Amino acid sequence: MSSQVELCEHHAKDCLHAAEKTEDPLAREMLLRHALEWMRDGLAASKQSKLCAVCGRKTAPGSSRVH
Repeated sequence: MSSQVELCEHHAKDCLHAAEKTEDPLAREMLLRHALEWMRDGLAASKQSKLCAVCGRKTAPGSSRVH
């Protein structure tokens, strides 16, 4: 698993834990939305990593470019 995927997962978990602890419904909703975005970013990074492994090309770190 790439470090970018791990970082996204870490941030998503942090948002989920914070959402569990807050009593403010607006803050909870914001944190859950952020968690969802982090999970989507992690999934995209994972897919990109797998695509690069298949075609053998490397992309710049943090790049979402698909070749």
